[in-house]
Amino acid sequence: MKFGLEIEKFLFDLKHNRPSDGVFRFIDALSDFELHESSAPINQVTNEFVLNLVEIVTEPSTAPLDVLKGYIENYLRLKSVALREAATLVPLGSMPMEYQPHMTPKWSYFVQNCILDQKIQSSWMLNKDTPLTPAGNCAGMHVHFEVETAGEYLFSNRELQDKFNMGLMLTPMIAFGSSPYFFGRHEASSMRGIRYFEGVYKNYPMNGALPPVMNSSQEVLLFFQKSSANWIELGKGIGLPEEDLSRLVLKKGANWNPIRWNRTWNTIELRCLESDRLDFDCSKFIWATAVMKRMDLKGEGLKCVPIQSSAQVDKAMLDECFNISGNEVAILSSEGIQDIFKRAMHKGLKDPIVEQYLYRVADFARPSVDPSCLPIFMILEDVLISKGTSSELLLERSERLEKISNEQAVDLVHFSIESEKKILTSFLDHFPELSLF
Repeated sequence: MKFGLEIEKFLFDLKHNRPSDGVFRFIDALSDFELHESSAPINQVTNEFVLNLVEIVTEPSTAPLDVLKGYIENYLRLKSVALREAATLVPLGSMPMEYQPHMTPKWSYFVQNCILDQKIQSSWMLNKDTPLTPAGNCAGMHVHFEVETAGEYLFSNRELQDKFNMGLMLTPMIAFGSSPYFFGRHEASSMRGIRYFEGVYKNYPMNGALPPVMNSSQEVLLFFQKSSANWIELGKGIGLPEEDLSRLVLKKGANWNPIRWNRTWNTIELRCLESDRLDFDCSKFIWATAVMKRMDLKGEGLKCVPIQSSAQVDKAMLDECFNISGNEVAILSSEGIQDIFKRAMHKGLKDPIVEQYLYRVADFARPSVDPSCLPIFMILEDVLISKGTSSELLLERSERLEKISNEQAVDLVHFSIESEKKILTSFLDHFPELSLF
């Protein structure tokens, strides 16, 4: 099974202490690296839907360390470019200050904004009231897990069902958050999570909320087919041409859920993790890939069996979760995973149920962690023990204020930048195989 990684990073203008809109200057400057031989292609760095975000997309590989190597090479390239642009990358899931993100003028983004607002927009410009504005302040980490069964045969076996359901069980990893402040306010451990999944897509659960546990691969396919059809109908309802909508949905899909089947790449895509410090990014990736390795048809090929309960998650249920019997692994029900995901967004590791659940995830993942990856895996284990997430470190610095000034927000951004700078050299020295750049 191959794995892939997409990570978004905020650009920050150090000269003016504000988010930078210079993503296309960054991408153009990267062309200088084409003069030098390197293993990671330049085109793995691209713009996102707003001008203050850059995205790194890795080459897929069966070796998680190779994926991380590609990520780090491009990350360090961007850091080099940033030096001469008087800017830097910010290791956070959301920017803490108030500002107005600006949308890249692409038709698909314009259509998305129109449908979310249920009216045709007058221009490409975002403002404080447009539905996609909060999404422009969200930097995520997307982990891809290959579905090896060809698309036309997905309905015929359990691979899609089991990998999707296990991906669903990984969504509470959002508790390892890095977005305690969002446009100057703190209301939850993961402000990115609640503003995106419970905010932007609040009225469109089929297209943006946490999906249910699936009973078959066919059910997975039908869920995403119905949600795409729903999106097209929503667009038609405000006067957008059906032909344009169908073409966009066929090419781009119409799902922004925390976990989804990516039809274009035939992967399960975990979309809820937050962009973070480099070492935390790498450890989250190793956790997620280690869990999914146990579902691989060429490996253990475990099958997910939901625990039959509609009650809120309790300790007894957690003790049963991830237990293995034969080739079956116990997972939470739809109600159970909804409960834990919501807890993870709002309370993070401060919620004892979330904390215990993530210990269970770690125990399940550990047997499939390659020895060379174990030290990276343990970084997040240490965070779990200490509860020292990026969100928690920022909240300690801000004295847990519910509202902060622009000056306080800028201080948190610089604190995050310096925190990563302090660990970057030691992290790469400890794992020289990850840094060939």
